[in-house]
Amino acid sequence: MGMKVGMMSLGCAKNRVDSERMLGVLRGAGFEISASKQEAEILIVNTCGFIGPAKSESIEAILEAAGAKQDSGCRALVVTGCLAERYRDELWGELPEVDAMGGTGAARDIVRLVRAALAGARPRYFAGGDVTALDALPRVLTTPPHTAYLRIADGCDNRCAYCVIPFIRGPLQSRPREQVVEEAQRLIAGGVKELVLIAQDTTAYGRDLGPGPGLAQLIRELGQLEVPWVRVMYAHPAHLSEEIMAAMAASPNCCSYLDLPLQHASPGVLSRMGRPPVETARAVIARLREYMPGIALRSTFMVGFPGESEEDFRMLLSFMEEVALEHAGVLVYSPEAPAPAAAMRPPVDPDVALSRQDRAMRLQQRVAAGKNAARVGSTMTVLVDTAKDTASIGRGEHQAPEVDGKVVIPGPGGASGEWVRARVVKAGPYDLEAERA
Repeated sequence: MGMKVGMMSLGCAKNRVDSERMLGVLRGAGFEISASKQEAEILIVNTCGFIGPAKSESIEAILEAAGAKQDSGCRALVVTGCLAERYRDELWGELPEVDAMGGTGAARDIVRLVRAALAGARPRYFAGGDVTALDALPRVLTTPPHTAYLRIADGCDNRCAYCVIPFIRGPLQSRPREQVVEEAQRLIAGGVKELVLIAQDTTAYGRDLGPGPGLAQLIRELGQLEVPWVRVMYAHPAHLSEEIMAAMAASPNCCSYLDLPLQHASPGVLSRMGRPPVETARAVIARLREYMPGIALRSTFMVGFPGESEEDFRMLLSFMEEVALEHAGVLVYSPEAPAPAAAMRPPVDPDVALSRQDRAMRLQQRVAAGKNAARVGSTMTVLVDTAKDTASIGRGEHQAPEVDGKVVIPGPGGASGEWVRARVVKAGPYDLEAERA
């Protein structure tokens, strides 16, 4: 039996895929995967370094792992991911508890990192992340076995003023379409019923591969596979073409759902952010609802961006009420050098920014509660994520894993991965309660 490896994966779904690749490579090299930090002989913390709260969470996780290492039989602590990529020298000098470090491309070097750490060499490898090579590596899914994230690209060319992702993960790198489809087929053969397409900007997929139909053609090809749900996340409003929308609408398995980060609605704030004008967002939302009546839309908004006035914020609130999205999150801006916005002035008072976040989220809760209330009495197909003695908990087509609400079906007898026809009997701002139809 091989040595036991434990993984702490932080941040976004793209980072989760990196974690799953590392676990797949390690298992292939004879290591055993452990879900227990106390039992692990090697602990890996795959970090996030996007914004302030994520960085703090990553540091806390590293220190927690260092404590577990001290208190258990753990022999090596390995830190990887975006925070390590971004602050490689600072972390290395300030955290002597760390035995090895790698960046966003660590999956290729993880066996070498672990073995060198166990030998006391304290290695650091930052080879960069060639997504075509990385995403050809084996995976150990950390999601429920019926759902999997399918990364179609990495890196980003958009250069939004607040974002450090291009500095951490580099320019857009799309995977060849044949490679994406082959991985989808393997996942489906392994029992996956929901494929969630992810990238920094899924709608930019294929632009770096030369002229071609990009995401639209990928959706069409995935539409020919025997998988019930294909879900698209991280779309950019300026890149969401008529062809992509038409492909989504025509696909037999593309969910009537889209994650469309919009960030703001004030023309001045959007301009300083380097984001498309609000008219683009309005037009795209209207066209999506024409192509797919009843489509569920998710977005992310940002408050507290430098120079955001109360009038700017009121424009955002008005827009959120106007477009009435099914799901939305609101983040407080975090200055992150070397992104250009880190040098922008004037900053917004942190207490004001937090107040605006609270006001925006309360508005969104009212909007979402109304949307959910309209579902009471309707019947939907639910994919069960977890089954307990007291209830089955799953999601409808309008709910993405991890970020959206749930459908709770009281009563025993369910099974994870089961499809259930259920009638909605009760609604809150996030979750629905249903009974088997």
